[in-house]
Amino acid sequence: MATQKEDFKCPNCKKKNRIKIKSEVTSAEIDKIIDRSLFKVKCLACGETITVDYPIKISGDNYVIYYTPCSSDEIEDEYHEYMRVCDTFDDFKEKLLIMKDSLNDIIIELIKDYLIIELDEEIKKDIKDIRYDGQNEEHLIFYLIGAEKSAGCSKQIYANLLKKCKLKKIKKCVNVDHQTYEKYLKKRFWK
Repeated sequence: MATQKEDFKCPNCKKKNRIKIKSEVTSAEIDKIIDRSLFKVKCLACGETITVDYPIKISGDNYVIYYTPCSSDEIEDEYHEYMRVCDTFDDFKEKLLIMKDSLNDIIIELIKDYLIIELDEEIKKDIKDIRYDGQNEEHLIFYLIGAEKSAGCSKQIYANLLKKCKLKKIKKCVNVDHQTYEKYLKKRFWK
C-alpha cells in the first residue's frame, strides 16, 4: 500500500527521526492497528520504541475508514457503503472492531444508549464511556470505561434493531459516534 516519509521528534532523546509510514492499508492489517503495532517506531538515536499517531486510511470490501488525528487531513469522495472518519484512536479502534465483525455502527451506538438505560444505577454513576469490544457466540460485548466492567447485548436484539430501524443513506464520509448517530436514524425507539 501507499507509504510516505514523515519526521518525528523522539520524546525520550528529542532527536529528529525520519520514518516511513503507511498512509493506506487494507482490512488485512486491522489487528496491527488495534494493537497499535503499526504505529510503533524505533528511534534511530536512542533505540526507544515510540507510538507515533499519524493519519491513515483503511479500506475493506464495503467500507473505508479514515483516522485523522489532525483535522486538516484530506478525505476522498470515493463511495463505499460505510464511509467513516475518526479523530481519536479510541473511536478508530472501536470502528475497526465494528467493521471487522460486520456490524452497523449506527445500531451499535443505539445499543449503547439502551445499555445506559438498563444498567444498574450503581454502575451508571461510574461509567465515563462505553465502547464496543467484540463478540462471543451469543452476545455483543461492550466495555464500561470507568466501571471497569463489561456488559453484553444479545445478538438477537442487534438483529431485530437492524431489521426494524430505518437508517438514512449516508453519501459522504462522516463521524458516527455517540453524539452524532441519531441524525442518521429515521426513527427513535426510546428516550
